[in-house]
This record gives sequence, structure tokens and C-alpha cells, in this order.
Amino acid sequence: MALSMETQLQSIFEDVVKTEMIEEAFAGMFMDTPEDERTKLISCLGAFRQYWGTLPQESHEQCVQWIVRFIHSQHSAKRISFLYDCLAMAVETSLLPPRMVSLEGVDYKGVRDLLKAVLDKIQTIPTTVSSAIVQQLLAAREVVEYILDRNACLLPAYFAITEIRKLYPEGQLSHWLLGSLISDFVDSFRPTARINSICGRCSLLPVVNNSGAICNSWKLDPTTLRFPLRGMLPFDKDLFEPQTGLLRYVLEQPYSREMVCNMLGLNKQFVLFSYSSVHVNLVLFFVSFLFHFSSSPHLFLP
Repeated sequence: MALSMETQLQSIFEDVVKTEMIEEAFAGMFMDTPEDERTKLISCLGAFRQYWGTLPQESHEQCVQWIVRFIHSQHSAKRISFLYDCLAMAVETSLLPPRMVSLEGVDYKGVRDLLKAVLDKIQTIPTTVSSAIVQQLLAAREVVEYILDRNACLLPAYFAITEIRKLYPEGQLSHWLLGSLISDFVDSFRPTARINSICGRCSLLPVVNNSGAICNSWKLDPTTLRFPLRGMLPFDKDLFEPQTGLLRYVLEQPYSREMVCNMLGLNKQFVLFSYSSVHVNLVLFFVSFLFHFSSSPHLFLP
């Protein structure tokens, strides 16, 4: 009768990590020499290599998952360290692919998916937790910190900031577990955001004339009246505000019909009136009405 995969793996690894009762009683007094440790590693890896070669391709991932669960079931730090050394040696000798057991050597798409999964999982952690699980939470933080480390070269930093900004947009605080780790990483992109935006943009005003020419710097999103910002960079907060003051200024100028249409991407037949102060206020009221209607449509539903 063929033995199950779990039984055979358990036989391989438990034979290596098992200890005598006297060793358990005097754990701090019995120490293996480096030569003994390496001999045990080679012996364990040899037995595992032989069994790994008999497994079908579709069972490889299940096998590695069992090993990880077996490691997490151990209570001895020495055993855990030894088993992790076995996995590390298996990767170094090309027995196991890096993608299955570690971040190093994994393509950036896999790391990005892992970062997103960890961030989403951390979001479910409540504000107050038991001290018994603090070490597990710190382990999750260390994984995020390792991924965000630019020197580790696991993931392009721009991809990381994109995932972070999707989860924590401007003005929203990150989870307490990540705290300064996320805020410092986001702040490191603020100089880049300033390079990609116009300094003092919200304080600048255009020259309005009857040519209808307009620079892209003055274009606004017609639904929010905000500047269209590209990318997920941490731009200055005032760039995320509706630019009603800019629109009012343009409306108050003579020959501004063409420019208003270009700024908001409207049909040129939309604005067909003179620009007295009364008309300016009416236009602003109408634009504000559209803005609030688009953001809170339920207010106008029957």
C-alpha cells in the first residue's frame, strides 16, 4: 500500500529534527557542531531530493505548502531554524524554485500581488489586538518593509506607491501596524510629485484673450473642477481641491467663452451669452449644481 505524501514527508523531516529526552531537558547545554549541522542538512536534503523526484509536477506546490505548515507547527526555535536552512539549501542547489519559498528571485508581478494581499489582510486587523499575536503582526510588517526596501530590488518603487495610494488615498491614514513605514515611503515620493506638477499652480491665473488658445495647464475635470493629475503620486493637497476660483476668474474676463469651453471640454455652443456679473454668478451656480449632482446624485432622485 502506497504511503501518502504527508506520511512520507513527515518521516523525512521528523527523523532529522527529533531529539532525545535528555536533550529536551537540557536544551541549552547540548549544542551541535557546525559540521554536525551540515551533515544533518545534507542528509535531510538528500532524502527529500530523492522523494521530490518521484512527485508529479502538479503535487510540487502542495508538497511545499505541507513543509511550511510543518515548520509552523514546531515549538523549538532551533528546529524551525534548521528546517528553514533546509529550504534555503534546496533553493540554492536549484532543487526548489525560488518562487515557491521566498521573495528573492521572484518576478516583480508576484511581489506586487503579495504586497497587495498583505496590505488588504492588514486592513482587517482591528484597532485593539491581544498581545499574544503581536509577534505575528510584526512578521507581516517585516514582509512589507522588506518589499518596500529599495535596496532589496524586489519591486519597482512606483508600483509599490501605486498599490499603497489605491488603498490609502490622499488624506487617509494608513493602518496603525504600518504607521511610519507607509508614511515615510509615501513622503519619499513628494519631491517627485512636485517635479511632475507646476509650482504654485493653484495661485496662478491665465491670460484670457479672444484667440481661444489654451495651455493644457488650465484644463479641469468637468465633473469635479479639479486639475487632472496623472499617476498615483502624493501631489500637494491643494491640487486635489475644486478650482472654482480659477473658473470664476476666467468667466469674469471678456472673450472667455472659448477658453471656458476648452477648460471644461464643453461644446462651444454651451456658452452663448455675455459675461456680466449676473451671468457669471449664474454660470457658477450651474457648474456647482452639476458638481454636487454628480457627487451626490441620490439627492435629486425621486
